[in-house]
Amino acid sequence: MATIQRPYWTNALASVAFVCGIVTMGGRTIRLVGCKLAKQTAPKAFATQLGAACTILICSYVKQTVSTSHVLVGSVVGASIAERHWLSSNVDVDYSVLVKIVTGWIVTIPIAGGIAWICFYGVNIISGQW
Repeated sequence: MATIQRPYWTNALASVAFVCGIVTMGGRTIRLVGCKLAKQTAPKAFATQLGAACTILICSYVKQTVSTSHVLVGSVVGASIAERHWLSSNVDVDYSVLVKIVTGWIVTIPIAGGIAWICFYGVNIISGQW
């Protein structure tokens, strides 16, 4: 496979965009998953993180690409259902929030694809590749 030549500034721009997204929306995402989707307790948060870490390690071992965000949401839901079942807790998963998250995942795939398509042409035009 041939190596792809790309200008350094494209990596730098992508990194800046990634960090800006985390800085501006990271707190909101943490509150959504950790508070609104299902309230976290210390044992449940530990089980959530351990479940996510094990899932990611197993998927990495079998060379399966996964989204850490998707894995973490699944872990939150799984630990919350387990807590409700085994500890007779009245804390439950807010399924309306889960539906919004899953809908967001489905909708963002074509939107991100379209934006990437536009960016691809823009970067190639600006960089003089075309």
